[in-house]
Amino acid sequence: MTAVPLTPEQCRRARILLDWRWAEFARQDEANGAVAAAARELEAGHALDDGQIAAVRRAFEAAGVEFLDDGTVCHRVPVPSAQPAPSGGRTARGPR
Repeated sequence: MTAVPLTPEQCRRARILLDWRWAEFARQDEANGAVAAAARELEAGHALDDGQIAAVRRAFEAAGVEFLDDGTVCHRVPVPSAQPAPSGGRTARGPR
């Protein structure tokens, strides 16, 4: 299996988008810090194996980061579902 490329710059941008410092990344890491450590190595320019790159990418994607084909890194913001206004409450138009 060939991992989808993830550059050190994309890794850094993803962390910035999520506002994850290394300690925060390690707390989010389900692999007890191993993925955060791999991301740190990647950002430092060290070579990682395909499995490590895939794990770093999955961690960012699970947090809402999207890596576009042109190298852009963006953060998907969930759109809340439309909720009806509570009965007797205010709406965008004002009180009833």
